[in-house]
Amino acid sequence: MALIGGAGTGKTLLLLDLAKNYLKRNKQVILVFAGSLENNSELESLFKFTVRQVNQVSEQELSTFDVILVDESQSLYEEAFDKLYNISEQTILFSVDQQQTLHPIQKKLNIQKKLTEDVNVTEFKLRNKVRTDPVMSSFISKFLDLKDRTAQPFNFQNVKAVYFDSKELARDYLDNLVNSDDFKSIELTPYTTKSTYNIKRAKTYIGSKTVHHVIGREYDNVVVPLDEHYFYNEDAKLDSNYPDYYPFLQDNSIFEAISRVKKHLVIVVINNPSLFIKIQEILTWQIDKVIGEKSNGKD
Repeated sequence: MALIGGAGTGKTLLLLDLAKNYLKRNKQVILVFAGSLENNSELESLFKFTVRQVNQVSEQELSTFDVILVDESQSLYEEAFDKLYNISEQTILFSVDQQQTLHPIQKKLNIQKKLTEDVNVTEFKLRNKVRTDPVMSSFISKFLDLKDRTAQPFNFQNVKAVYFDSKELARDYLDNLVNSDDFKSIELTPYTTKSTYNIKRAKTYIGSKTVHHVIGREYDNVVVPLDEHYFYNEDAKLDSNYPDYYPFLQDNSIFEAISRVKKHLVIVVINNPSLFIKIQEILTWQIDKVIGEKSNGKD
């Protein structure tokens, strides 16, 4: 079975509910997480079923369960996917969102396509957002794609953009948000080169979580630092011109960071005045539209 839905549609919540229902039927259940997992022992204690990161579980252990639920399946690599995909004796359900792939290899593998094209796989689609409210969802859509027709002008009172000339100045602000105001700072995952051990895309703030560590998670308050490498391309989509080799998909990564928010979002723009101006235009979109209509006699 395949459970397909975008960020915020409640895939993980549904998997947890399914697990609880299977437990009530005396089934042995395991939740396999394809992304990073730091607190599986805490989750096991809370939910009363087995939780493992995909690289922590063997085929032998998988064979002891009646039901296998795989979360964030788009993050699987081919060997791990094949290990799970070829299971035939147990009930197995993959949750997947191809838009949240972070590596070109995962994008090329396209697990969502493999699942939907298999006539033996029953497909369930989640369409309605349960995490992000319509206002925040509209801002995110417009922020990522200025031409997105689904976005609507609202009073984006829970979104704020602040500007700093340098990363040094931004760090004190980020530190205060994280440690005093309960924000989670999220940045693209740094990459260490294998030959020279140089760090590419180093984090602005040491306390930031990486996008690889927040897949499938949600936070009330999120802050995302964006540096001078971000711009809107000719298609009006947010893009990045980072000059050095970087193995992860930058557009999907920034989507992953932004879409973790539930209530309050702060975008910290660093040494990038043109991006800051564009964000301000989105934030004042509703007011500008009203003023424009009045000036055109549509009062």
